[in-house]
Amino acid sequence: MLTSLTLDYELLAKAKALAGLQFAKALINEALRAH
Repeated sequence: MLTSLTLDYELLAKAKALAGLQFAKALINEALRAH
């Protein structure tokens, strides 16, 4: 059974991964626009 602490940690990890993905997409878009 998950504790609320574990659940919060998982949500935080997912949010970080999503933010990282969005950041990578933005970098790629900028690189493509620069060419």
